[in-house]
Formats: sequence, structure tokens, C-alpha cells
Amino acid sequence: MKKAIFLIVLFSVLMLNAQHYKNVNILVWDNDKGATFRNPDNIEKFIGFEYNMVEALKDVGFDESVNKNLYITSTLPSWKDLVAFSAVIVICGPRPYTDEILSSTDRYNLREYLDMGGCLYIEGNNIAQFLNVKDKDFLNNYFNNNLTYDGGTTYTGYDTIVTDTNSRFCRPYTFIYPSGTAPDISVDGMGPSDLTIGEPYYYSVLIPGEKQGKLYKSTATAYTPPATKAPYYFPGKTFMQTTAFGAYSFPVIKQDLADSIENQLIRASYLRDILRFFSIGQVLVVKDDGGEPNESEKGILNALNKFNINYDIISIPLKSSGPSYSYYTPYATVLWYTGDDAYTLSPTDTTALGTYMTFGGNLIMSSENVAEDLGYEGINEPGTEFPFLEDYLGIDYISSKSDEEDFTASKNSYYYDDSLTHLMHIVTPTSSYIDIVRPFARDTFIDTAFYAGKFKAPAVVSVVNVATTHKSVYMGFTLEWLDWENIEGFTWVTFENILNYDLLFTNTGSKESNIKFAPYKKSTANALISYSNGFIFVKDMTDIKVIDIMGRKVMNLNSGYTKFDSSNRDGIYFVIGKCGGETVKKSFIKF
Repeated sequence: MKKAIFLIVLFSVLMLNAQHYKNVNILVWDNDKGATFRNPDNIEKFIGFEYNMVEALKDVGFDESVNKNLYITSTLPSWKDLVAFSAVIVICGPRPYTDEILSSTDRYNLREYLDMGGCLYIEGNNIAQFLNVKDKDFLNNYFNNNLTYDGGTTYTGYDTIVTDTNSRFCRPYTFIYPSGTAPDISVDGMGPSDLTIGEPYYYSVLIPGEKQGKLYKSTATAYTPPATKAPYYFPGKTFMQTTAFGAYSFPVIKQDLADSIENQLIRASYLRDILRFFSIGQVLVVKDDGGEPNESEKGILNALNKFNINYDIISIPLKSSGPSYSYYTPYATVLWYTGDDAYTLSPTDTTALGTYMTFGGNLIMSSENVAEDLGYEGINEPGTEFPFLEDYLGIDYISSKSDEEDFTASKNSYYYDDSLTHLMHIVTPTSSYIDIVRPFARDTFIDTAFYAGKFKAPAVVSVVNVATTHKSVYMGFTLEWLDWENIEGFTWVTFENILNYDLLFTNTGSKESNIKFAPYKKSTANALISYSNGFIFVKDMTDIKVIDIMGRKVMNLNSGYTKFDSSNRDGIYFVIGKCGGETVKKSFIKF
């Protein structure tokens, strides 16, 4: 029973803590004409094809009310209105290709939007076949796709879709469909219309799995046309998918997480990769020593601003833990720095960051004392180092004895060929020694990024870890105290070449102001909410109500005991209200 309570509280926190983009708006066009399928998160319910896409957008920081940066419509606006959106998402569901899925006016507006630098995601079982018949030029030139397979008719069986492991687009995923439902019907296959164009312009994203029964052909592709004068050139980006995002479930069991939570988290992880391709890849900067950034630390923020990388920044008080992992969910990357603070990561931090990285998060960690604080000196075998260091940062702690100020990138590193990162120099003296580590190879690709000392190799102080679930960059010295040119070079190479951002692209709707410093503050609300034997008890709250899992109000509440209406069906409900100026929300289960 404790496990069930933990999971529901986890789900509630995930909903509560989603962060928000400013002036980055997304439009979802619900173009499925009312089609529904069995929800992989609750097989007793049927939902529209747009539903789980909208929920994933909410998880990564978009909403329809408070920030009003998510808009859902049943018709496509004119391109003159579309240019206000950083991305347009079109959900067509399983409509047959003989439908008028996109009218000539719709296609004109989408063309004009892309010609203005917009980003278009479109999905539907038969969208490739429809365009192949109605508007092959649009399919070939704006998506660089050819129809390779029209999907046939109805299928049955176990449906598996996986990430193309030869592509750098995103982390490895395996998705399955609820068997025998509408997403199984007639899924198109696609391939490049111009075989000479590959990455980083044309990505094969989702491809067939292996040995799992019925398998789909290539089902998702991403395209950015090269900057040439050829007829197919346009300034925007496109992503086409012929399987249903909202139907994806995650077949890999993780301990302590319910299937429905896994599905929700893995869809949010996949969506972050798509948004990052559209240059909507927000970064959370964590200053883990209290206070606001000083002059030397502002070099990090200046570099993010220079390259137009959207970020939020929070400050963790000294000797305190950071947020729960659900706080990190909206962010494609977390950049965490501690300076030479002797108090680094708490068990709460390593658990939260580890869970975030398990579900696709990327971490840049800069600290002179994290490895020393968490590591085991002199034990140098896989399986003996602290799990967060070994599994997520890919490092083995050796010692904390280096006082070098200059570093040379290793020859097999992304940093070696960049003039601003080939050599690095600490310009601000440090009061502590630098951590020396070595990489753990294991089942990941490890890139030794820097050696300690220009002439004293091989004292490794920085490691890039490209794992199956995440990417991490660990620096055993203080990023913020490098020369400002080094900081800019490190930022460019890390985001562009390792984390796969496109720093040269800005979508038409983005008007993000990057400077958003707000010290991190834990909740001080002391509301009491409990549910037992059919009664809800509430204390120290106002404006209280009960909502269901779909967000619909079920009833209002007053302080004290209230009998929960027995006519409401069993399931998950939430009590929401105000306490001390804060919104408080807690879930309960009615059996």
C-alpha cells in the first residue's frame, strides 16, 4: 500500500511543478475529427489522439491558462496568425487518405508559415499517403519524404516502434501500441526523397523494432533544409510522424514507478527531443551555493544569452537540497555548478537528478568537490563507485590533489578541434583542490574531455558520458572561473556538438528574454489534507475543491470533514486550494 501512495503523490507533484516558457507559444491543431483510441495510461478509457500530446506539453512547461502559451484549436488559422507560434503541432489521427485531411488552404498556410521560419510537427497514420496523392511537392520539398509503404489494411498483434540508433536525433526509445485499436490501422512508411541529404538536415527518427510481431516501416523523420538556393529551401523545420504520439506506452519496467507514470514521463522525454530540434530546449541553471550570480559567474549566463539558449536559473541555499526530479521535467538540460563549495549534492539531489536522467534528461555538472564528496578514493573497479558518479556521470573518483590552472583537451574529444576549448585557463584562483577522476567505460560511450595540466597528462578532470538514457558532461573544476572565451567555447561545443542543439536556428515565434533569475524557494504552506473511509478532511485552506484526473470540478469543500459523494466512480481525485498565498494540491484514491 505504501508503494501505491508514493506513486500517486509522485504523479501529483509532476502535475504541480511544471515550469513555464515566456513568449514561446505552441499551437495544437486537433485535426482528428473526433477519433479516439484506448488510452495506454488507463485502458478503460478512450481519448482523442491529441489528448496525450497536450498532456506532455503541459508536463514540459506549456499551459492553456496561467501562462497562456499553449493554444488548442479545431481549425487552422491563417499563416499571418501562425507566425506568432514557435511551433505548430497538427494531429490528424487515423483518418483515411481519401479524407480531405489538409485542404489546399491549409497547405498554403503551412507553406507560408514554414517559409517564415516556423516549425511544423504533423502526425497521422495516412498523412504521407494523402500528401503523396494530393500534394507530392509538399511531401517531397517541405519534409524531404517519399511514401515507401501505404500501410495496407487492418493489423493485429504486438506493435513495436524504436529509435533509429544510427541517428543522433534522440536517446534510444522503444514504444508499443495498445493492441487492436485505431493506431494499428494502415500506418504509412517514409524514406528520404533526396538520398544525398543526411544529418544534421535529415534525420530518421523512428524505425521498425525487431522480433516483436508486426513492425512498422520508418514512421518519423525530421528535416531542416540546407541553406542553399535550391527550390526545396525554406527557413523552418519539419517533423513528420505516421504513428500516434498519444498511443505510445513504454514496455520497460522501472522499479517504484507505475506503468502510467512511465508512459507519461517517456512521452515527455521524447517530446523534449522534438522541441529541442525546434530550438525550444529550455535549460535550468542551478547555482548550488546560495545567493545571486557574482561577476565571474555571470560569464555562464552571458554565454547562454549570446547563443540565444533559453534558461531559468535557481539558487540553492547553502547545505540545502535542490528540487524534486519533477521540477526538472520541463528542461532539456540542467547545468549545475557549485564552485568550490564543500557541501555539494545531497542524497535527495542524486536521486532526483538520477531519475531525471533516466527519463532522457541531460546534465552538465561543474564542481571541484562533487567527486571528492561522493566518491570512494582508491577503489577502481566498476560497481564499487557511488552509483550517481558511476552510472550517471561516468566517472571514477581518484583523488583531490591537483592545483593546476591550465588544461588541454584530449585528442579524441569534441573540444580538441575548437580554438576556444583546446586549452582552458582558470583566471580566478580557487581555494580548494581540483578533483581527479577517470572514466568508467561500461556500456556507455565515454569521451575524456580534458586532462589536468597542459603537460601533465593523464590526470583526467572532465568526462563526457553518452549513455543509453542521457548525456552528461562532468567538470572537476569551476566552469564559472574560466576565461570568458573558454566559457563561450565550452558552451557552444557542449550544446551544439554533444547535446545536439542547433544554436544557429531561431524559430519565427521565439521572443524569449533569457534573464530570469529567481532564487529557489521551497513551499511554506502547512495545509492538512487527508482522505479515509469516504471522508475528506481539510485544514488551513481556502477556495477548496475536488477535481478528477481530467481536471473537471467534482465538488467544493469547506474546512473540516466532508463526505465524498458515493456516486463518483472509483479512481484518482485531487483536492486543490489556497494556503498562505500558495496553491496546494494533493491526490487521493477512491476505491
